[in-house]
Amino acid sequence: MKMNVEKMVLAARMSGLFDARWYAERYPDVDAIGMDPVEHYFRIGADLQRDPSPHFDSVFYLRSNPDVARAGMNPFFHFLQYGRKEGRKGLPGEEGVARVPPQPPHQGVVTRDMHGKSIRLRPTPVYQALGKPHGPGPDGPYLVLHGSDAAFEGRVPDIGVHLHVHYVDLVAEIAIHLANVPCAFQLYVSVHAEEDVDPVSSILSHRVPHAAFTVRVTPNVGRDIAPFVVEFGEALKRHELVAHLHTKRSPHNGAKVDWRSQLLGGLLGSKGGAGEVLRLFRDNSQLGMVFPEYHWSLKGQISWGTNYAICAEFGDRLGLRLAEDAMVLFPAGSMFWARADALAPLFEAGLTYADFPDEEGQVDGTLAHAIERLFGEVVVSTGRSLLQVRADRPHNLRSYYPHKWRYPMDRALRAGPEAARYQAQRALRTSRARVAVCTALAGKYESLLPQLRLDPGIDYVAFCDSPINDCGVWAVRPMDYWNPDPVRMARYVKTHPHKYFRDYDYVVWVDANVLIECDLQKYCDILRNSEDVPLAGIPHPMRDTIAAEAVEVVAAKKDDAEVIDRQMARYRDAGFPDAGGLIETNFMITDLRHRQSEAIMLGWWNEIEAGSRRDQLSLNYVLWRHGAAWVALLQERKSLRDTYDFAYLGHGRNSGYPVDLRTHALGGRLVDPYAGAPRTVRAAERPAMDIVICIHDALEDVTRCVESVLAAKRPEDNVLLVDDASGPETAHFIDVTASRHGDISVLRNPAPARGYCKSANSGLRATTATLVLLLNSDTVVPAGALDKLAAAMATPGVGIVGPMSNAASFQSVPDVEGSVGQTAINSLPGGYSVEDMDRICAAWSAPVLPSVPLVHGFCQLIHRDVIIATGGFDEDAFPHGYGEENDLCFRAANLGFDLRIATDAFVFHRKSASYSDAERRTRLMREGAAQLKRKHSEGRVARAVHIMKGHALLERMRTQARALVTAFDE
Repeated sequence: MKMNVEKMVLAARMSGLFDARWYAERYPDVDAIGMDPVEHYFRIGADLQRDPSPHFDSVFYLRSNPDVARAGMNPFFHFLQYGRKEGRKGLPGEEGVARVPPQPPHQGVVTRDMHGKSIRLRPTPVYQALGKPHGPGPDGPYLVLHGSDAAFEGRVPDIGVHLHVHYVDLVAEIAIHLANVPCAFQLYVSVHAEEDVDPVSSILSHRVPHAAFTVRVTPNVGRDIAPFVVEFGEALKRHELVAHLHTKRSPHNGAKVDWRSQLLGGLLGSKGGAGEVLRLFRDNSQLGMVFPEYHWSLKGQISWGTNYAICAEFGDRLGLRLAEDAMVLFPAGSMFWARADALAPLFEAGLTYADFPDEEGQVDGTLAHAIERLFGEVVVSTGRSLLQVRADRPHNLRSYYPHKWRYPMDRALRAGPEAARYQAQRALRTSRARVAVCTALAGKYESLLPQLRLDPGIDYVAFCDSPINDCGVWAVRPMDYWNPDPVRMARYVKTHPHKYFRDYDYVVWVDANVLIECDLQKYCDILRNSEDVPLAGIPHPMRDTIAAEAVEVVAAKKDDAEVIDRQMARYRDAGFPDAGGLIETNFMITDLRHRQSEAIMLGWWNEIEAGSRRDQLSLNYVLWRHGAAWVALLQERKSLRDTYDFAYLGHGRNSGYPVDLRTHALGGRLVDPYAGAPRTVRAAERPAMDIVICIHDALEDVTRCVESVLAAKRPEDNVLLVDDASGPETAHFIDVTASRHGDISVLRNPAPARGYCKSANSGLRATTATLVLLLNSDTVVPAGALDKLAAAMATPGVGIVGPMSNAASFQSVPDVEGSVGQTAINSLPGGYSVEDMDRICAAWSAPVLPSVPLVHGFCQLIHRDVIIATGGFDEDAFPHGYGEENDLCFRAANLGFDLRIATDAFVFHRKSASYSDAERRTRLMREGAAQLKRKHSEGRVARAVHIMKGHALLERMRTQARALVTAFDE
């Protein structure tokens, strides 16, 4: 009896009895394929014997109502339409029976193998989907194993597990999975060398204490199969259930690098999953073998391959009748659970090591390969069935904790004691740390995470833009760079380790949603032990090229497609081969001592500034441009989501964390990164300063400017007056003033006036001091302002510094915008002098000065290194000025110089029209703006304007200035 699916879906929705949320959480493959839960149930799920809610058991209903089963009706739909009216029950009296999907005799599928041969496989195989945790509804029978830490209840089976160890370095990983066996068991271990016995025994005794184990040295023949059958077959057959595992690697095939992880995750990925397997055997006496769904790369390979002849020969020995065009499924990769008696024909076949060929690296065609393909045939020959299983938590997400897979509370609660231990041991430290762990949080998107494995020899530093819980671990620092996009704020911190960690050797970047649960030094050692390598990172687990990543980013709409297309085109035009891999940048280590690391990080930030904010689209390109190598921190396509060294939480307030860190301190305290007294500028020695003032008439302004500079400067500072063809009166003032002061010199341009840009360059070239102040002639400099500007320059890497002002575009207080098309010219509050405003700004200023993309040209303190590196202003592009100072800022930033605003300093700016009339100035401003966009891109200019306009530290100054003005007006 066939029913219309749409009708069934509608009935279920209207009933209110279908629990869509429960269904999606219980069967995660539904979300993975993007299918509506109700439709999935009626089109796919019911055939897989799934339940529509925790209050309805589909199998029970069909067993209890054979008339429904005979009619072929969907059990839940029948219940909705008829059953509940008739008083039929939707749940059994006793729950907890594990169910195996039915496997009718005809089940199977005819397919072609990789050699083009037709073969019937039975039952129909189930494959993992490439690049997805679960694929669309599989054809064959399978069961989802639900991970949980619930205790195993009921009769405990007699279990024997065989583990073959070829790669000792993988034993710890397998031991973690063996620990998920929910009851005591006997473990039989085979190794190839006597020296492997002790290290293997040590790992197992520590990590699998509930296993009684035996370790034997066996000949290196027959791979993992010979020890299983020959060495331990006699012991294993005495158990009720057996499992077979081995330290599998597939070095001959890069597509299968994660195959071992996939197999282990399917069989022993969790205590709940392992317990469910044991219940399957307990409750289904016909079940003979359980093995995971096939790895995606095995499509076309589930066949006899080149092994049929040897399989047929050995099959005769076992009494099996084989056909070349048909086969029973087998556990590819030879990891499985089975009833011991279902493998009795194999255990009793009388095999010896002599039956297996010498090990020569064979990938096919040996007796071991034949036995692997005959496991299923053997089980079926005993009258038992096979079942493939799938973990509800895919192997490559086993350390991923979004909302639906919550991070364990017992582990979270260890954070407080761990933080206390760290602080106590750190207090005993006698030398400074050489390694820093760094993260950044902006926009209140995440909470700062406590860490569960803390090294007292490492400093943990978090850059934040709002008050946050330090978890008793993190040194919370303010963000000095601001962007309307919080992602770019975090990217800035990530790409500037040299700015923030100059006293360290290594900086470990970790995304804010990552928990560290391992000794970080072992990862630092990977970089330490790599010759001439500046950076270590994790190869992307799914993609190998920037181009492939770009396609995914565009498809997911994570950034502007046009921006990404232009960026990729630029890389192609540059000859980028895109063959150096793809780094996943959520965890990486930089060697700050390496000669290339600072240039690489700077280049990376410049690429983010010029293109996509998705930093994974540019790092490998930058490494290629610098001819630099990188070293992988993880192998076999592992990532933070599937390695036990880390926990990767869901984004958005760390959605999988069981504690709300905004309210639960876990031993920490709330820290405001911007709290504290403003920085104190002491009148200590500073480098001598050359002060360049470009002059073209406007004598009244020039007089006030020069007099203020003479009053504010130190004796060792020199003043250079650049007279750009001023009239007689102004020229006379310049000459008289210079004659009266030995520290003033004059540089004079003959008529006609050369303009500001060329005059400023003439002045810059004539200077020799480390610090050069380029000052408009319509400014007033208060006493103390020069020292504060110089103090802002004292931080290594700072190249250009500017002050606050009444009329300096985005450095203005209180207002930035004035009349239409013009920036504000603010008057000083009545009764306040320039000196008063300078002192008030010092009181308002935050402890950290803002890093900015632009510094207004009316007053720029420029480091000698910037002048040398840039050559000064670009006279060719900006012959009349108007944009030249912004161009200089962009070029300085491109070279790695930091730009700062000394928010604790104030310089008055009258904004006279000394060089042109208003109409001409407006025209020149438009021309200069257009040229700036041509040189540096419209996008970069627009972002710089947004940053200057919205910078939190500048807005802090404006807000307080508005309050002052308002108070004065009242």
